[in-house]
Amino acid sequence: MKITYILPHKKFFTNHSGRTAHAKGIVDGLIKLNTDVTLIADSKANFFFTNDNKLNYDLLSNKLNSFSFYYQIFKKIKTNKDGITIIRKSFFYIIISLLLSKKHLPKIIEINGLSNGSFQSNTFLNKLIKIILIKIQKKIILRHQYIYVVSNELKKILGNKANIKVIQNGCPDSFYNTKSLDYLNENKNLTFYFHGVLRQYNDFVLMITSFDEFSKKNKNCRLLIYGFGEMKQEIISILSDLNNHKIKYMSSISLEKLSEEKFIRGKSVGIVPLKKTIHSKLLSPIKYFNYLSLGSAVISADHGEMNEIENISTINYSAGSKHSLISAFKRYYNLGDNDWVNIFEESKIIVKNNSWEARMNELLRFAKII
Repeated sequence: MKITYILPHKKFFTNHSGRTAHAKGIVDGLIKLNTDVTLIADSKANFFFTNDNKLNYDLLSNKLNSFSFYYQIFKKIKTNKDGITIIRKSFFYIIISLLLSKKHLPKIIEINGLSNGSFQSNTFLNKLIKIILIKIQKKIILRHQYIYVVSNELKKILGNKANIKVIQNGCPDSFYNTKSLDYLNENKNLTFYFHGVLRQYNDFVLMITSFDEFSKKNKNCRLLIYGFGEMKQEIISILSDLNNHKIKYMSSISLEKLSEEKFIRGKSVGIVPLKKTIHSKLLSPIKYFNYLSLGSAVISADHGEMNEIENISTINYSAGSKHSLISAFKRYYNLGDNDWVNIFEESKIIVKNNSWEARMNELLRFAKII
């Protein structure tokens, strides 16, 4: 079976972001299903994938101007006759798809969001532009044969139609060799951490100030922040003002490098500190699945898709509530060694049941490909 996966974003592969991990997960999942995958993307893609004889690259240079880049994408979509095509929605794909007849549209479109990042402020004009853009996108998206969305909220916006399916993000399944039950029992230190892009839809002020208050009354705990992005300088400034040695900004590293950190082998808790916004409600945060893949427990805001999660490896707190978040810190802090072993063992089961291979198997069955 042959599948073409198209990422119509110029400079998509620029860092170790959630979208990079998502694309990598899809490709890895398809390959594990014994699928020959052709990846059409920008020229940096081959730095983010391991060599596999079932993965073929058809890459476009980042040196092309925007018109040339998207014109090449348009030509490849229109002339592609090599099996099934999956495409990730982008703002520019929405534009070029207007030039495609229905028979030339990719079989499956992947939807990770609907708003455009250029209109983040809440002025009346920007709100109006967002509403118009979403309506246009919805009309164009519904032309496709199969539509794959990452959250129930996205499906509600697009409509409860038979050709729309919710398939959440998946878990990488290659990191468990770094976890040690012996180390888990011996190490008494508890590490809370954030790993990912430092976006405005995450409530870093709440996360940092809540932990600052919590850590002053509790020993043997710390908060590490790994990432890059627009909130970096504000986070560094907050940490400088607090001067709490238990909270540290650690710059940006890949998930693979994070899996090699010593604290990951012990008692570790990843944090998903979403703000309660319309944008974050549409998300299926990939960092949640990445945390589980590392054998970590999770604290998450009870918002959007994360409100649907129920297992002993995850504690939800009320988004925006310092009291609720501090209570979540306390609950993990007070766990015994046996509780941590149970969390680790359950996370292994969750990862297996929610692997990218399982997700792609679900997608291909939905689209009647297998």
